[in-house]
Amino acid sequence: MDLKLINFTTIYGFCLGMFILSLFVLGRYSLTAVLYQGMSKLKKDWMVSDRPYKKNQIMWEILWSSLTSLIFGFLGALIGLFLQLGWTKIYFNWDEHSVIYNGISFIFALFFHDTYYYWLHRLMHVEPYYSLVHKTHHFSIRTTSWTSFSFHPFEAILQTLALFILWLTIPMHWILILIHLVFMTITSVINHGNWEWYPLWFQKFSLTKIWIGATHHSKHHHLYKGNYGLYFTLWDKWMKTELK
Repeated sequence: MDLKLINFTTIYGFCLGMFILSLFVLGRYSLTAVLYQGMSKLKKDWMVSDRPYKKNQIMWEILWSSLTSLIFGFLGALIGLFLQLGWTKIYFNWDEHSVIYNGISFIFALFFHDTYYYWLHRLMHVEPYYSLVHKTHHFSIRTTSWTSFSFHPFEAILQTLALFILWLTIPMHWILILIHLVFMTITSVINHGNWEWYPLWFQKFSLTKIWIGATHHSKHHHLYKGNYGLYFTLWDKWMKTELK
């Protein structure tokens, strides 16, 4: 969606934009979660954990995820407002930067997001932040696709700050931003889906063995510590927080 199609500079336009973007986030997330959960049932032998679900777990996950989507929609509307005021670095013409720059900006966005998330995630495991905020996400020990966005509102706000910082400071094409958001959703669902889709040979290559999968993140939810990364295992390896 081109944010320029909505006038975010009026109260009506801002609220309308937030509503539309929230529906877009929730729809994108819900579609990914449902499709993934359905595909996973075809490979039950790939299940990571067979621990029973908690009572009403999925219902609570969907409620928290819906609230998170609303918060993400508010961020999108705020970015739309800043875009129309000329306060962001988002651009719409591919010719503004080279192909090489576009590729580097996308890779940098992933690494920056992963770095921000790693340290935020470690902080969320320190009291009193864990009990007050992050415990909401860890209500799910056996994770599901719906666990992906199941956050306390305050944590959801803190998570959006990484993207907010990126879009205000680093020039990025809006298509790359959209790809990043879809990529974030898909990998988050995969990591929480409780089904390990990545084959063993995937761990044999230098560029793929640093990739986080369901087994890696499921262990975090079972032990409440370690494996704090979002996309990559790099920071866990560097900081000695990767679980064996």
